[in-house]
Amino acid sequence: MAISNRMTITLEPLPLVIRITCVTTMPRTLEWTNTKNFQGFGCSDCGWKFKPSGALAGDSLDEMKKDYEARRDIEFAAHVCVKHARSKVTKTR
Repeated sequence: MAISNRMTITLEPLPLVIRITCVTTMPRTLEWTNTKNFQGFGCSDCGWKFKPSGALAGDSLDEMKKDYEARRDIEFAAHVCVKHARSKVTKTR
């Protein structure tokens, strides 16, 4: 689904993957992450994670959801991947 000529949203079947793609110099997508230490949206190309600050605005659940999504999309579009290096995972035996 195209939101604008610069952003699209793709929903894939289970396991649920939601990707929001913005046109940038480096193609990246907003992906749902579910790990031991974090559950939420993050960038596919770096270690950026969306961590909303403060309470959500709105008088209804639908308004709060729209506020959350708007904040998430703005912060995702504005972040610079080189400032959010992906942490390297080391395996231990």
